[in-house]
Parts: sequence; structure tokens; C-alpha cells
Amino acid sequence: MLAPTLLALLAPALAGTYATTDDGRRVLLSDDGTWVEATSSTGAGDCGALTKPDTHPGTGQPTLAMTAPVRLAADTLTGLELTAFADPAAGVLTINLLTYGLKYACVPGTSVAELTLADGRELSMKNGIPTNCDGAFAVALTYGHEVPAALAAQDLQALKLPTQKTTMAVSARPVEAEALRQTFACLVGAQP
Repeated sequence: MLAPTLLALLAPALAGTYATTDDGRRVLLSDDGTWVEATSSTGAGDCGALTKPDTHPGTGQPTLAMTAPVRLAADTLTGLELTAFADPAAGVLTINLLTYGLKYACVPGTSVAELTLADGRELSMKNGIPTNCDGAFAVALTYGHEVPAALAAQDLQALKLPTQKTTMAVSARPVEAEALRQTFACLVGAQP
């Protein structure tokens, strides 16, 4: 039990430090003791570690997908899970958001997710799927749309998703923001 205690005590000093897990994954440590997979502190990093060939869940077409979803916590129990798929042949990037920890998380088909970037810009994405009570939101954006390019160039600071009962608001910690920026740089870079 000494190792977890020692890690918890050293976490603030190790924030922003890269480590390798027992199974060989490269991770970036956060000041609260959590981590995300990452491979570099600059640029797009190793796209092979951040993305993987996959099949788009909606179209069945070959895509390039994030290797793992990124969870952005609103508090200790609730938050948003973000995944993305790039379809270079169609020139489309699909972003999926899924609420977790909320009861009856009905997301209207007319919902607009609001993103705040590190440079202060505010961008929005309109839901592309019908009203559902699964807590799901999805949007397909062309590579020319400002959101994919902005997420590839700037760290995400905050994200808001309205549901029928509340608005889920999350802030990205620096380690999450960096992982998202690197991953979106890889996904956007996959365009023809």
C-alpha cells in the first residue's frame, strides 16, 4: 500500500509527467493522481497511439477513431464522455458526447453543445440525432467546419450540453485538454 500512498503524495509534483504503465502504455499524469494516455507534450504526438482504424457505428464505413474515450467530470459522479471518428473519404469528423451519472438524461434533438477554447473562443455544435433519453449527443462536421480545426489547434477549456432537465457543464483539466488537442490533430490530419 505504500506505492499508491506515495503516488498520491507526489501527484502534484508529477503533474505533466509522462509515465509507462505495466502493460506498456504511455500516460500523462495529472495533479489529482489520474492519468490519460498520451505520447508527447507537443504537436500531435504519436497518432498510432492516439487513434486506431475502426468502423463508424452509424455508417459501417472504415474510419479512424480515438483509441479511448475521454471523460470530462462535472463532479465526482457525473460528466461527459467524448469520442470521435474521422472519415477521410467523406471529409467528415463525427463527435459523440455521452452523459454519465445522470438519471433521465434526455438530450433534445435540438440541443446545442457549447465549447470554450483556451483562447476564449466559444463555438457551438448542433445535435444531429433525434431526442433520446440515453444521454447521447452526436454531430457530424465537415473538415472545413471550424470546430474540428479549432479542437486540433487549441485546448478545450469547457463544454456544456443541455439536457431536458439540466445543463451538464464540464471543464477539461490540462491533461485532458492536451490529450484531446493531440487526438483531434491526428483525426483532422487524416483528411485527404
